[in-house]
Amino acid sequence: MTAVIYKSKYGSTKRYAEWLAEALGADLLVRESVRAERLRQYDTLIYGGGIYAGGIAGISLLKNCFPAAEGQRLAVFAVGAAPETPESRKALLSKNFTPAMAEAPLFMLRGAMDFGKMTLKDRMMMNLMKKMLDKKPEEEREEWEKNLMSLWGRASDWCDPANLQPILNWAEN
Repeated sequence: MTAVIYKSKYGSTKRYAEWLAEALGADLLVRESVRAERLRQYDTLIYGGGIYAGGIAGISLLKNCFPAAEGQRLAVFAVGAAPETPESRKALLSKNFTPAMAEAPLFMLRGAMDFGKMTLKDRMMMNLMKKMLDKKPEEEREEWEKNLMSLWGRASDWCDPANLQPILNWAEN
């Protein structure tokens, strides 16, 4: 049995989790309603959370309980606005994965960004990031920083069920 567990703030992670659970015939579980002991009944756990300040939302559930049972498989998908880079992958792994989770694959998916739907706190954090980027010469900006600046203030949505194919391939092996 497979469980897709997710924590979503603005909806992108929820959309991916719903598509994934449907494609796999898996149970769909909301992070806030899941206790670690419930996860022991599953052979495969796929966890999804949004990326906020380098952390994967709600991943503490897995950090505190994995491996819950011998033979369980684990995969994690992280959803953010920026495209994946080797640096962002390395940072997510080091900040969010414990040694027990080291063998689990990390899938990075692009979500959506809508400044109009952000909380005041998130808008303030984004504005601080923009101020920092404004001070950085454009030729020194990383690709994701240039991309973010080009999208500033607009709603953008990169969610696509096709982005789930690598996870589906992993789950079916």
